[in-house]
Amino acid sequence: MKSKIGPDHHSIFIRPTIEMRGRDIGGVAVHAAARVMAQCQSSEVLVSRVVTDLVAGAGLKFSECGSHELKGIPGRWDLFAATA
Repeated sequence: MKSKIGPDHHSIFIRPTIEMRGRDIGGVAVHAAARVMAQCQSSEVLVSRVVTDLVAGAGLKFSECGSHELKGIPGRWDLFAATA
């Protein structure tokens, strides 16, 4: 079951470092975030395995959403939906 956070709202969480570029941000983290967000349904929160590993033991729950190829990012990424 996928978690709904609110009407027409979706979020993503990633861990890699974000590069500051003047008043903007960039780098692989921003690119990965955009690609993960593209996989989200409305009101869905998706995270990568890195995030599930970082929050282990915090009581948060996730359901598997499969392994995905993210355009411009090497390899396959396991994605998880935050659940209630």
